[in-house]
Amino acid sequence: METSTSIEVPSTISSMDAKNDIVVLGCEDGTVRRYRLPEKRVRKAIMGLGASVSWLRFSSLKGQENHVWFACGMSIFCFDLSDPNTLDSISSHIMRLSDAAARISVEPEGEDDEINEIAMKKDMMAFTTDSGRVGFIDLATQTVTFMRQVHRNIAMPISFVSSRLSESM
Repeated sequence: METSTSIEVPSTISSMDAKNDIVVLGCEDGTVRRYRLPEKRVRKAIMGLGASVSWLRFSSLKGQENHVWFACGMSIFCFDLSDPNTLDSISSHIMRLSDAAARISVEPEGEDDEINEIAMKKDMMAFTTDSGRVGFIDLATQTVTFMRQVHRNIAMPISFVSSRLSESM
């Protein structure tokens, strides 16, 4: 028997990731919502990001299985979205920027530059920007580096070369 769950959200979904029965949605209204399927209610939400969430991924770091990394504008954030111990307090379900486990700011190339995609492999993150830059972040040190070559048009998803963590395609 096939089952399905339909979740209504107040804003357009701009990115999503899923792991087991957990679904995390990034939205154009600058919010991130965590659901545990088949429930339809929000288990945890991040509010007040100020820009659309362009891309999000569950952490690939050991010990951070419930952490989610996402791009918003020219910043990359990490939040721990573990289930709260109690369902009684609404404040334990709503998170703000001050609750971020990490925040990495990337210098824009121009006024309209934004991070538009991220990929993770172990303790490295690759990202692309609207200006055509491809960058890497060492998550242990939060050091940002860029490839020398700038692309005029990036039409396919960024990913790591499986045997070489410091290279992306």
